[in-house]
Amino acid sequence: LIIQEKVRLEERIKTLSLRGKQHLSPKIEQVDTIEKLLRTAETDKTALKEEENILNQDRITRDKLTTSLGEIKASLDQIQHDGKEIRSKFNLLTKSTRNAICPVCQSTLEDISRHNLEENFRIELEEKRKLYDIKQAQLEKTESDRKTLEKHVLAREVLLKKNQQEIEQKINTLGRDLSDSKQAKLEATESETELLKLRYTLEHEEYALPEHSELASIEKILTALAYSPEEHNKTAQILQQLQGIHERYQMLQAALKNLSSEQLALNHANKLTLARREE
Repeated sequence: LIIQEKVRLEERIKTLSLRGKQHLSPKIEQVDTIEKLLRTAETDKTALKEEENILNQDRITRDKLTTSLGEIKASLDQIQHDGKEIRSKFNLLTKSTRNAICPVCQSTLEDISRHNLEENFRIELEEKRKLYDIKQAQLEKTESDRKTLEKHVLAREVLLKKNQQEIEQKINTLGRDLSDSKQAKLEATESETELLKLRYTLEHEEYALPEHSELASIEKILTALAYSPEEHNKTAQILQQLQGIHERYQMLQAALKNLSSEQLALNHANKLTLARREE
């Protein structure tokens, strides 16, 4: 029982030592590396947040361009509407006869006034046409800028989302690894404490105490008996050699007891034999 308990303690020490060396120590050694990688990942995450802020500014700019497009289109519609009205008045004026009525103020027109009014309409139409061309060019440029920015925003959104998912996954993985390493460090401390106790117990034989106590009592009795293993073995050999002697002695004693009666029987038999021979 003592040997069995000793073997159990030695196996436990071996198991704890092997686990610490092969499983816990490698994880503990990775703590600094994991923490460094985690700090880098957190920095990358912050950089991605800054990139998202920039992307938000691009989204705001895109929305402003969209609003500007609506305003420019509204301006073009208004310019076109105003131009149609001027053209209508101009056509009405040019098709009217002498002493025609002014399409604006409804008064009678003189030739000079009519000529001046026609010239004003032409100037206004030309101004509207130039303004329309300017606004149209502005619309095309704004539309082009918005499309380019929209394409840029969409590409950045896809890439940013991908990078954010990857960095979050990396942070989660490193977090689990760091937690495992810290847990391994805690287990290693507990394991080292247990190892110290086990080695102390083994070294000072503080295990199987009832069996040790009983063994000490047995050894004390053996000492008092002056017990000698050599003498014990010698005696055992003699006993082995003498095995069956007692049975043979008992048989001999029985034979001696029966000897007299057997002798009488023999004498009687001899007499009978002699008598038979005489006959």
